[in-house]
Amino acid sequence: MVLKNKFKLLLTAVAFFGFSAPAFAQLDGAGEILRAGVGDAELILQEYLRPIGEGVGAGLNSGWFNTAKTHKFLGFSLGFRMNAYFVPEDGLEYDLNDLLLTTLDYNGKNGNSPVYTPSFSGDVDAGQNVWIDLVHAPTGTTERRNFKLPDGIGIPYTGFPTVQGSVGLLFDTDVMVRFVPTTDIPNFGEFGMMGFGVKHNIKQWIPVVNMMPFDLSAYFGTNTVKINAGFEVNPDQGSNIKQNNTLDFSGQGVEFSATTTSYGLIVGKSLPLISVYASVGQEKALTEVGVLGRYPITAPNPDYHPVNQPQKYRIEATVNNPVNLEFDNGTTMRATVGASLKLLFFRINADYSMGEYPVASAGLAFTLR
Repeated sequence: MVLKNKFKLLLTAVAFFGFSAPAFAQLDGAGEILRAGVGDAELILQEYLRPIGEGVGAGLNSGWFNTAKTHKFLGFSLGFRMNAYFVPEDGLEYDLNDLLLTTLDYNGKNGNSPVYTPSFSGDVDAGQNVWIDLVHAPTGTTERRNFKLPDGIGIPYTGFPTVQGSVGLLFDTDVMVRFVPTTDIPNFGEFGMMGFGVKHNIKQWIPVVNMMPFDLSAYFGTNTVKINAGFEVNPDQGSNIKQNNTLDFSGQGVEFSATTTSYGLIVGKSLPLISVYASVGQEKALTEVGVLGRYPITAPNPDYHPVNQPQKYRIEATVNNPVNLEFDNGTTMRATVGASLKLLFFRINADYSMGEYPVASAGLAFTLR
């Protein structure tokens, strides 16, 4: 499968299908951009993927609780939640003139006005046209190779589900687990997720407060997500292999990983049918995207001749693991407000978390005790 299609599948999986099919990323020409220059490709992908790299951490840090109250001993719940993070307006596009591209050219390069192109979450059919001029020696002819930068999906939010279970232990403590075993997705790659959290009733340890008519708990949660997908970027058609004829470009692929942590305090009030809660705390996330494997670096064939040496390109070198991106959100504050409704053994809840990437969350859980 070609590079651009594999990237579409990867980003769709990262977005957990983003509520619907429109979450397919529009990475048209990504393989060609990688050929044009690894440095420029990395700069472009860093900004294009920023809404995912930074937003997915906020999404994973959400949905750990639906009340401030802990389970009784051996009480448990098992449920499903949908978290959706919203991309701020300044994350929907980026200015090419801020990237200082060295290989690719475009209209307005090095000018005083910004040249905007969409990020993953930005507008559809708005990717800028860029190009690179290749000179063929000894003929001296110039060939312009045009590319279109990736379009956005046209949706400024991305949603994904989590499945979570929790059980009450001693001292009013809940242990929470999120787990998706490493799964092979046909014609794509592998996906896996694991999360662990605790919620503890701290009200019981505070004199006077322990007699107040509300619940007060502390929580901690951490998640890891990994996605691997393979693709192919082969030498340009008709390339003259400079080194030898046995260069192996198998094993190419892309790896996405995210590690997130959140912690804070939850205060709430539980009534027979309705519970309300609010939380304040901190979160951090580190997301990494790597293009793995060995790739051909092609250049105009200096011996090109339409008759005697018809190969226009030759492989000058190969590069291993050419793109490594890192999105470190640092430590930021988050505040959450929400409510849940209990119907027999089921609890339905919705909440909203405020931060650089706001997150709306809704869930349904089967609960006992």
